[in-house]
Amino acid sequence: MRTRWMVLVAIAILMPGKIWAQEANSTATVVVLNEKSPTTAGLLSGLVFPGAGSFYAGNSGHGVRHLAIGLLAAAGLTVGSDNCSIVFDTGHNSCRLFWASLGVGVVNLVWSITTASGDAKEYNRVQRVQHGVELAPEVVAIRVGGRTAVGLQVAQLRF
Repeated sequence: MRTRWMVLVAIAILMPGKIWAQEANSTATVVVLNEKSPTTAGLLSGLVFPGAGSFYAGNSGHGVRHLAIGLLAAAGLTVGSDNCSIVFDTGHNSCRLFWASLGVGVVNLVWSITTASGDAKEYNRVQRVQHGVELAPEVVAIRVGGRTAVGLQVAQLRF
């Protein structure tokens, strides 16, 4: 009797309600997802160039944005460093440009790393939904042989 309840609870946890309504001879396709690593995306944006991780994660819009801001900041650093000593000399316009470009570059780098990691997570979520697997935890009740069993559904499979 105890084993029977354990099996029902395991079924309720692992399978969504739609699966039980399918015919006995239906077949399921297992899809291997090409997931993107949020850590790799962040490292690419931090170590290669701003926006590289977003390109890796499939979001070229974010990649182009961060790359453009990074190039503008690098140009500002180059132009601003001509007549500016690194000793907080704010009297010249070129020094102001240098320090402003440095600030923009650092903020863009941190923003790029964070965005790339989020882009990878979003890519993985969309892939799971499109390929029939979505994390959807909820409490479910099923009726088997006149008895009701309650369990926790972890994921939904769509066919």
